[in-house]
Amino acid sequence: RRKAKAMLTMPSRYASPLLTFYFPSFLVEVFSLVDNSFFSLNSEKMDEKPDVTAKPDYRIARIVMLTLVTGTTAFGLSGDVHSALLALLSGLGTALAGFYLDHVLDRGRVKRSGGGANPLALGTMRLPAALALIAVGLALTIVIALIVRPLALIPTILVIVIVLLLHVRRVATAFVRAAGLGALQGLYAILGAAWAGAPAYRAAGLAAFLLFAMAGGKVLGDVRDLD
Repeated sequence: RRKAKAMLTMPSRYASPLLTFYFPSFLVEVFSLVDNSFFSLNSEKMDEKPDVTAKPDYRIARIVMLTLVTGTTAFGLSGDVHSALLALLSGLGTALAGFYLDHVLDRGRVKRSGGGANPLALGTMRLPAALALIAVGLALTIVIALIVRPLALIPTILVIVIVLLLHVRRVATAFVRAAGLGALQGLYAILGAAWAGAPAYRAAGLAAFLLFAMAGGKVLGDVRDLD
């Protein structure tokens, strides 16, 4: 019986890294193309003189990526499709709320600077629409977590808290911002572990990978922008 169970769970152990790293990366590239082509057309319709250098970023690719990271982490740790599907919904709701909260809080700075790809600052999205997406995302995550697994709310709450802190001027230094953006990515792996009913340390490797990859990318981007 134990051998049969091991044979059934073995494919998920090997498939999880592939699904977690390569499959989301492939979909990110696909959705990036969709995001750039479809929404750039939308912005051209709304602006009489469209600025080709400022295309709105609706964060579709990153929302899809982090949703898949959450779901595949849950599946890899539990081997349970039901837990993975709930993790996907929770990751989707958290990503919607987090990314569009960031857009709402950042719209003033982007307007003043005259650059960036914030759709609220560019006028391709209205504030009520962004607030509605935040509300829907939080409601989706909170409802399913309270019904099925309340502890899964902890990573979601941490995501929202970090997003808020990154917009506090005295707190959001360059180092804190890089570390915070990395932590946001890693929390989706922890969220997946929570939905799998597994201890957070079992997703520590993936969380650390996402943390350092995002933080390093932010630092490299800041160095590039110094030129």
